[in-house]
Amino acid sequence: MMPNALAVPLQADPPHLLVLVEKFGLILCRAAGLLSLFPLGPEIVPMRVRMGVAMVLAMTLLPLAPAPASGFLPLQLCAEASVGLLAALLARLPFAAIEAGLQISSVSAGLGIATLLNPATHEETHALTDLLLFGGLCLFFALGGHHRLIGALHESLMRVPPGEAHLSSASLSLVLRLGAELFTLAIQVAAPVLVVSLTINLAIALVARAAPSVNIFSVTLIGVLLGGLLALLRGLPVVFSAMRQAIEATPGHYLLGHLP
Repeated sequence: MMPNALAVPLQADPPHLLVLVEKFGLILCRAAGLLSLFPLGPEIVPMRVRMGVAMVLAMTLLPLAPAPASGFLPLQLCAEASVGLLAALLARLPFAAIEAGLQISSVSAGLGIATLLNPATHEETHALTDLLLFGGLCLFFALGGHHRLIGALHESLMRVPPGEAHLSSASLSLVLRLGAELFTLAIQVAAPVLVVSLTINLAIALVARAAPSVNIFSVTLIGVLLGGLLALLRGLPVVFSAMRQAIEATPGHYLLGHLP
């Protein structure tokens, strides 16, 4: 009597299972490097949540990624994590530039006195900067920035298969060059408030010089605050336009860290 084919127990192929586990570990290291810095900073989302999301992404991309390259596994895991961190840094640089510009704007507008203590980083942050950054974060998810990042992660796996990632001098020089270019973006974001606050301070100084008996410096802070707030309100479209451009450029910046 012929045995039933469906009754034959399935046997796992140990070599195939080992390759699958190796592939999962390599993808997990690359995804964990991305989520360690972007899109939400480590002070907002706990590391356990990040690792859970990274594991879900690795399991999702496991059947879509190509076969891993052969090599020494510990070194490959370190290289994948390092390249993932570098690519995440490249993706976060535009937002860091906008944050720096907003910090400069807050201080120039006289809003530096309205500071908050961030319990996660134990650093002082400006209330207005945090408000605009959270608005940019809502814009990031509203425009599908998280979907773009997942697509960029998948494309990086197709461009550089698991196990073939490596750091190079070209990647490090790319970080320096892009950081220098984004310094200009920070100045552009802060420029309106800087110009207005400088103009008001110069005007008050001239009035105080022309009429020394007038206690004009008593209204300096009020004038700088009002002028800075008006400049910020007028410059909000520019700030959110810069945030939108940064969100759209995020996948490209992330892929720049995966040079074949």
